[in-house]
Amino acid sequence: YSPDHFSKMKLKEIHKSEVGSEIPTNAFATTFFFGDDPVAYAVARAEAGITCHKVGHNKNGTVDRGLFQINSIHDWRFKKFGGDPFNCWDNARVAYEIQKEQGWRPWSVYNSGSYLAFMP
Repeated sequence: YSPDHFSKMKLKEIHKSEVGSEIPTNAFATTFFFGDDPVAYAVARAEAGITCHKVGHNKNGTVDRGLFQINSIHDWRFKKFGGDPFNCWDNARVAYEIQKEQGWRPWSVYNSGSYLAFMP
């Protein structure tokens, strides 16, 4: 992808102060797996602010981690390729796998519609 690829996607502008210096890696990881799907990018923004190191603790004892806030019940998916849930690329890879199997239903931000605030 060229550096201006994301501007061609016509997604809402992300301010560097919002998310730090991880934007290019996170954006490229999301686009690598999901292509120009604006829903994927919006879900990542709504879930973790497009950062790879966010952790969310759930009432049932599970933990959501990384770019797409992948739940710890999916640790087996990371283990099968030696992945790390806090690595943007690995997290996007597992998110893509889950999304292809189940659609966007596993993501609460999709079900609640809060991802829509980040759509173009």
